[in-house]
Amino acid sequence: MRLVFESEDDVGFYATRDELVECFERWIVAQRLAPPGDAATNLAENAGVALDWKWGYRDGRLARWHRADVAAMGDPTKFGLAKSIVSAATSDGRPNAMHE
Repeated sequence: MRLVFESEDDVGFYATRDELVECFERWIVAQRLAPPGDAATNLAENAGVALDWKWGYRDGRLARWHRADVAAMGDPTKFGLAKSIVSAATSDGRPNAMHE
């Protein structure tokens, strides 16, 4: 799956974004962080907002998040990402794709 997008590649970005959001929703349900249905869909869509932000305002590298990206984005809960989900996606308190 391609995870790097230029700002003008909206067709490619949105196709990948939608696929990632669907995968994230399945992961949310499998991890029992939310039941199937609206709750899991809403959480996954909120993660999609973070992807939109990364593509539109940062570097378009969806799988590579730097501390500066997270700091610029601010509190992930403002995107509706519950702390439990952010924590569950990490092994040491930071996203697995986090880079200095």
